[in-house]
Amino acid sequence: MAHGFSRFRISGYLLSMIGTCALAVPALRNVRGDALMLALVIVGVSLSLCGIAMRWHSHNLQRHGRQP
Repeated sequence: MAHGFSRFRISGYLLSMIGTCALAVPALRNVRGDALMLALVIVGVSLSLCGIAMRWHSHNLQRHGRQP
């Protein structure tokens, strides 16, 4: 049961990462001429992906009995 739950959770993290990248595509296409907006989109996507990765890492630490 726990193994299936872990696979389900990992799939959710991967879907969130793919969704974040998919949402970034139209935003990146619309900010071509504006350097500030381009930087904000890149920073926002990077922060979102880092947050997802940090939650994934925290989950792995908890699963192995270590505190994050």
